[in-house]
Amino acid sequence: MQVEQVIEAAQSTTGMAAVHLKLDTGMGRVGFSPDEVGQLAEQLSGAGNLTFEGLFTHLARADEADPTPTAIQLERFEQAIASIEQRNLRPRLVHAANSAATLRYPESHFDMVRCGIALYGLHPSEECQLPTQFRPALKWKTQLVRVRELPPNSGVSYGHDYVTQSRERIGTMSVGYADGLRRLKGNRALVRGAVVPVVGRVCMDLSMLQLDGAPTAQTGDEVVLIGRQSELEITAEQVARSWGTINYEVTCGIGSRVPRLYLRS
Repeated sequence: MQVEQVIEAAQSTTGMAAVHLKLDTGMGRVGFSPDEVGQLAEQLSGAGNLTFEGLFTHLARADEADPTPTAIQLERFEQAIASIEQRNLRPRLVHAANSAATLRYPESHFDMVRCGIALYGLHPSEECQLPTQFRPALKWKTQLVRVRELPPNSGVSYGHDYVTQSRERIGTMSVGYADGLRRLKGNRALVRGAVVPVVGRVCMDLSMLQLDGAPTAQTGDEVVLIGRQSELEITAEQVARSWGTINYEVTCGIGSRVPRLYLRS
């Protein structure tokens, strides 16, 4: 059905449509069965206004320590490639490798690779680490909008989950759960080159820091949530472990209202 719709759409245009055919070799998400590839390749190759340019699959477990599932998927993909080569219909581009496979499985490179998270200097997984020369491309930062010394037994934020034990310096930073900072305990930030804890509940637009570890901090100071400041660094992977998730979700969760500044070196 989808192939017919693609052919119909291509024939309604004045130019040539380049089509890549996706096979499901073990991801269980989208894609055609490898058993169908020969018939589908013939359909696409015989259609007007259309170029059968690519054949691809996606690897579900290339970032794991066990190579067996990836080997099985690649074997299925190779068999599909062979079936269209017998028909002399192999397209110009055959591709399968995500970031993890690009790093770990040279046999998956075929005609091109599809690096994703590695382009941002982030590790595909705990088991699949980038080479040491890679650097994260992302830094997530905000600033202190208020610094105040609170007396003992002062509640901080909604519900007073955090109560000061003595006279404490509490800073308010302009970031909250609407920006992607999760409403979980254990969040940290860098201020004046020191690691300081987020205290009290994260609010929609604001969050509070206990600044005794950064005694000279003042209003307007930079606060780093992900990235390096002085000699210290908080990585997306560290945040992900704290939140019980993966670095992909941490970085994708940074809200659209957070300004993006792109730097070229």
